Amino acid sequence: MSFFKKLFGGGKDAQRFRPVAKRKGEPIKVFDKYGREMFIEREDWIDSVLNENLKQAWNDPQALYNHIAMAFGDGFFEEVEDATQHLADIDTEKDRGATMLAILFLQTERPAKAERVLEEFVADHGEDGVILTNLAKAQTAQGRDEESLKTLWRALELDPNQENGLGWYEVIHRENSGHEAGLEAIRRVAAIPGSWRAQLWLARHALENQQLEVALGIYRDCLATAERLVPTDLLRLLTGDLGNNGHLTELIELGAPHFDVSIHGLEVGNNLIKSYVDTGQLDLAHHLLQQLQVQQRPDWKESLAFWETELAKARLSTQDTVTAEGLKISMLTVAGPLWLKPEHPTAEFFPAKAIDATTVAVLGCSHEPVIPVSEIVAQPSDHSGRMSRAIPMYLCERLYLKTDARSITLIPWVLNEGGGFAVSAKESSDEDLAIQARQVGGTDAALSVPDFAVNAHLVTRGENWSVQVRVIRTIDAACLGEFVYDFAENAFQKVADCLFEAVCEVLLAEADVEKVEMPTPTSLSDGELDHYLFRLEQTFAVRCSLMDNVGSTFLSNPAEIIEGLVHLGLQNPKNVPARLMLWRALDGVAESDAELVNSFREKVDGLMEEFPLEGPIQALVVHELTSVFGD
Repeated sequence: MSFFKKLFGGGKDAQRFRPVAKRKGEPIKVFDKYGREMFIEREDWIDSVLNENLKQAWNDPQALYNHIAMAFGDGFFEEVEDATQHLADIDTEKDRGATMLAILFLQTERPAKAERVLEEFVADHGEDGVILTNLAKAQTAQGRDEESLKTLWRALELDPNQENGLGWYEVIHRENSGHEAGLEAIRRVAAIPGSWRAQLWLARHALENQQLEVALGIYRDCLATAERLVPTDLLRLLTGDLGNNGHLTELIELGAPHFDVSIHGLEVGNNLIKSYVDTGQLDLAHHLLQQLQVQQRPDWKESLAFWETELAKARLSTQDTVTAEGLKISMLTVAGPLWLKPEHPTAEFFPAKAIDATTVAVLGCSHEPVIPVSEIVAQPSDHSGRMSRAIPMYLCERLYLKTDARSITLIPWVLNEGGGFAVSAKESSDEDLAIQARQVGGTDAALSVPDFAVNAHLVTRGENWSVQVRVIRTIDAACLGEFVYDFAENAFQKVADCLFEAVCEVLLAEADVEKVEMPTPTSLSDGELDHYLFRLEQTFAVRCSLMDNVGSTFLSNPAEIIEGLVHLGLQNPKNVPARLMLWRALDGVAESDAELVNSFREKVDGLMEEFPLEGPIQALVVHELTSVFGD
């Protein structure tokens, strides 16, 4: 099976198919079945994807039409001529098949052939608005403009809501006789029974002339004409024009009751979310965002991530400013690897620790930005903040897996309203690190008082970062080792091994610590460590979202977190921690949004079936994932 077949699926060969020609041009952007974006050279796309799709759909008119329409959108016409001719022959929707063939002929500069196809359709099946609009194009392409205009008008009489036909009709009159003539042409189409698109254009004209009540009257009439299933274009134009003219209350009043996420999707959802955010209705914006995320549309991901960020900013702007005196901080404790659930059967696959083992506390959560910060600022998590938490968790995890020491990560947490991660702009002193580490044993009876503290402080200077690491003996706050490693912003992986080995060298020399072998696969594919750290920190955020007194909107973009963890598993198919993180994240998100979690069922099942883990841990993880999905 070829690489492309594996990604996009295969099927039986169809009859009467021959490969299409190659052409040069820009790569094709696609999404695989897991939602991963990729680019394929056009020649490869034609040979390995488009041809295969057409083969599989050869005798299925709807599927064949879908593939041809996508090919047209990517600029392929000659390449799908055989398939388009076949669609015209077999399509149960004769107008669709004839239209597609005519479009192909028009795009390949054969207007006479397009005209012949369309006239034959009219002779056999009668007049149709879209058919006649394309016939008018064929006539224009042959220099018969007067005849074309008559044909176009007849097309609009049959179907006045064609976007293409209406726009063309307005342009003809405006370019020939001026703006008012174009407006009069729109009024003429608006008078046709069943028309609503032309009315929307008139409503836009009214808004531009500060005639809000006139526009609202037109909108209400259009919605009444459309009845229950309001066309996407109608709702998109209505909400877009009201929003662009600042009438957000009216936008929500008219648009929200008719919105159906499965029909109107992101095109209308964008306008509604923006209006909710701009009017301070953040809970409604969040709810709508959740509805859109459940649809599992990878092409929406960038827009939805944008709105997640905007929502987070908007919520922070409503919070009261916290003074230094009023700031309340506690310390969260993560024993061992974040993804390792104590007392769970999966823990048996990782090294057990002796009761009297040396204990190491790993701290961080501090970074020195380019511009010094002198006051408390509430802001969404950014890359440097995430890395200030991820690097300590990584060091803790490595110490647990690669040595016989016990390890814990200490993460400062804001107790003020809503909760959140605390990040300091200043590096802690040796004395403070020792005190913070030794307090652990007093607050958690299950943890030993740490013998050593390892601190990782980030210094961020644009693309050039460094991490400053110190190893402290907690009993006397003595600094036993200090290291500085420089790395590019997204390339911590270049220094990670050296940093860990330097820390280990100090611990092996100063304490009764030895290295151990790890039988369970925990290695990552080349270049994947920074990706792993990003997902590690996100999984930690999911677990924190389950704590008491944490706001329901603390967790930002859970859909992206889950999808990212699926992708991490795909890119590191033998890595057990990546699968355990996916399970823990799904389990956490399911507490508040089971519908979103269940929308990932197909992708997660595919990951576990196509890329199973080695040994009995596979069955354990599958069992836990099945439980998360409610089976």
